[in-house]
Amino acid sequence: MLMAFNALLETQEIDIQSEPALERALHLYRQGRAEFADCLHAGLCAAAGQAPMLTFDAKAARLPQVELIVS
Repeated sequence: MLMAFNALLETQEIDIQSEPALERALHLYRQGRAEFADCLHAGLCAAAGQAPMLTFDAKAARLPQVELIVS
């Protein structure tokens, strides 16, 4: 999966929405702290200036700029 996303990012003919968020998500995912969907959400929040991301998911809360909501 990582190789496919990297190949798409390097393809000049493709315009990717929120490319910085995707690049951040891939970086976070490579670290192995959380699932890719959580990494993408964290990347989108950071790119939009909406960090920290709040979550109920303890595994996602391992990511930088993600905070666990304790109920």
